[in-house]
Amino acid sequence: MAGDKPADGFSIEKGELFEALGHPTRIRILKLVQDSPTGFSDLKKALGIESSGLMQHHLRKLQGLVKVADRGNYALTDEGREALRVALAMEGDRPARRLRVTLSPALAVCILLVCTIAAVASISYLENASMRGALDAADQEMAQLNQSYTQLLSDMEHFNSQVDQQSPFLTRISKSQAIRIALAYGGWNASSLRGQTVTGTLYYVACNTSSNWRARTNVTEPAASYSPINDGEMEYFYEWYITIAGNFGNGPFQLCHTGYYIDAMNGQILGMMVADINWIL
Repeated sequence: MAGDKPADGFSIEKGELFEALGHPTRIRILKLVQDSPTGFSDLKKALGIESSGLMQHHLRKLQGLVKVADRGNYALTDEGREALRVALAMEGDRPARRLRVTLSPALAVCILLVCTIAAVASISYLENASMRGALDAADQEMAQLNQSYTQLLSDMEHFNSQVDQQSPFLTRISKSQAIRIALAYGGWNASSLRGQTVTGTLYYVACNTSSNWRARTNVTEPAASYSPINDGEMEYFYEWYITIAGNFGNGPFQLCHTGYYIDAMNGQILGMMVADINWIL
């Protein structure tokens, strides 16, 4: 019946009991604080839990069974002692005959439910452990890719810096800097760049400020100034067009996976083009 309680005041109707005792770590917490109040850090150390957030999560689930005693230490409430007695009985720490004598039918049903939840929690824990192992392996592979990518960027920076020194274009954002901006913006890494060709072309752009219509001209000669010009109706500026491209099939085609337009004076991404197929002469 609703509201039934054993003699010591332990409420068997609290649904929270199922969840509180459904995790082995929380049962261990009840055992640790049953004899004497124990501090937060001591509990973490004894349980081998590094995360304070995870420790606080378990303590919140034990609300009503564990209380904060003197000096911030944790101790059992009366309901916590009864809950621990139930948990110990389930583990076989108490004689079966005594269990049959002291437990009411309602509490026996409660214990059965807790056992079921504990079994499900154990299976879930094993599945999570297997998933963590797979994630750790994936993290190691990603770390190796990132290391290769970092080395690739370093090699590319060294090569392009030599190209920049020989380049006649003295834009504020050099070709190698524009390439680095494009790769970072597009999220490229060593794996996705494998088999691709990275190129950079400088364009002179005439843009209508009202309609945003623009015309691009390939720059072949150095300019006296690369600063943008705005006469109110038209805006003129320079931009780098960085492409990451690879061969498409066996025919004379080139598939430009992605192209990035980058302002040659401030490094701003102005736009991008995807899947531009070009005929290779």
